[in-house]
Amino acid sequence: MAKKAKQWKSIGLPPAPEKEHGEWFERVLQLKDERQAAPLLKLADEYNEIMEELDIIDVRRSELTATREALDRIIMGHMDTAGLDQIKIAGQTFSERVDVEAQVEDRSTLVGWVLQTQPELVTVNAGHIKSIVKEAMDPEVAAALTVAQRQSLKVGDPGSGKLPPGVKASYRRTLGRTLSKR
Repeated sequence: MAKKAKQWKSIGLPPAPEKEHGEWFERVLQLKDERQAAPLLKLADEYNEIMEELDIIDVRRSELTATREALDRIIMGHMDTAGLDQIKIAGQTFSERVDVEAQVEDRSTLVGWVLQTQPELVTVNAGHIKSIVKEAMDPEVAAALTVAQRQSLKVGDPGSGKLPPGVKASYRRTLGRTLSKR
């Protein structure tokens, strides 16, 4: 176990359970078994090739999405000009869809209304809670604090080791990657 994972384990956080995703997870395990005995250099080279290919796919997806948006606008323009709600052409039916978009202008007024009328709609942003927990449980921050500083910390404060009520924490080990010159 690497040093960082040992730090998180040392403060009492358990490792996160494996996320199982059915067929996808089975495929991950199969691919792992197929490559288990490969030399580390070969694995690193394959990893680099995959990351480069994913970058190409991301760029291609972005370009395709932009092109599709341009085509949406052109085809809708033709439909508007012809006064049509839909058009059948080249084995496809294109029809106008209308989506309603909402922008919050006064957050506190909206939150008050939701709390009074529909409290079941209240949610907590998981990413924000993760950030609070990570800072609260950070062993490096805690190590830099004096005993007096640690005693004055409140739930959720960086380095406090105190989780917000209703929250449990675990750690997950992942692989980071930084390109270097060969």
